[in-house]
Amino acid sequence: MKKNKTLHIIDSLGLGGAQTVVKGIFEFQTNNSNIFLYSLRRKKIETKINHKNIFIFNSKRKFSFKPLKNLRKFIEEEKIEILHCHLFRAQIFGWILK
Repeated sequence: MKKNKTLHIIDSLGLGGAQTVVKGIFEFQTNNSNIFLYSLRRKKIETKINHKNIFIFNSKRKFSFKPLKNLRKFIEEEKIEILHCHLFRAQIFGWILK
């Protein structure tokens, strides 16, 4: 059975409930190479997630659209089939990318 490649997008990996949920999803599936996490910006204090497919856009700006180009390229290169967006900014980016 083929597993779909899924990209989770989140605003940041700062401390919060959505970040805790994402951490649980990824650390429960440490051997799943078909899931990816893309954070749209950096925070000084970040939730550490034990998984190899974690990517963080190197920006501290909350309202930057710069990650969009990088995300589109990432989706094409990895052949992502499913987007799962966490928090408002990620939902807006997912809507734009669809």
